[in-house]
Formats: sequence, C-alpha cells, structure tokens
Amino acid sequence: MRVGVGEADLVFLSPDGRELVVVEVKARRGSAGERRPESQITAAKQRKLRSVAESVRKRTNAGAAKRPLGLRIDVVAVELRRWPRRSVVRHIERAVSWRASG
Repeated sequence: MRVGVGEADLVFLSPDGRELVVVEVKARRGSAGERRPESQITAAKQRKLRSVAESVRKRTNAGAAKRPLGLRIDVVAVELRRWPRRSVVRHIERAVSWRASG
C-alpha cells in the first residue's frame, strides 16, 4: 500500500482485531553463512517504517474507530537458496519497536 511517506509491503488486521499490522518483507539470495535478510532493517529504515505505519492507519481510517487500533510492525525474512537446500521464511512479530533505541 502506497502512502505519502513510502509504502507498506503488506497490511493486515491482527487475529484479535486490536492491531493494524504493517509487514516489511525482506528477501535475500545466498547461502546460510551470509547475512540474514532482516539485517537490512537499519535504524533509518525503522524510522521510515514507523512513519509509513502511522500514515497507513490514518489512510485506512483505523484510528477513527470507537477504540483506535494499535499498530505493530512485523518483518518477514526470506532466504532464497538453491536446490537441494530449502529456502527459509521467518516471521518476526514486533520487529520494529515504537521507541528509537540509543
């Protein structure tokens, strides 16, 4: 979903209906010894994802509900490997916190 400040790869409502979940998908080709795809989520990317998530909530009007929805940012990391090795997919809930570290 494109919003003014960027785009969200995937947007979902959590199973309990209390959170809007913005998902960043990172994929990488290579062997198991190389850097993981989620290592591409830098501090700058985290700031961008926070802005995108807020904009998505505003655009979808999810914040105007009787009880405003919470926001969560997850990451799906995909390691694409050549056969015979299997590709790996990891879902990391709450991968980006709402407070900048440091």
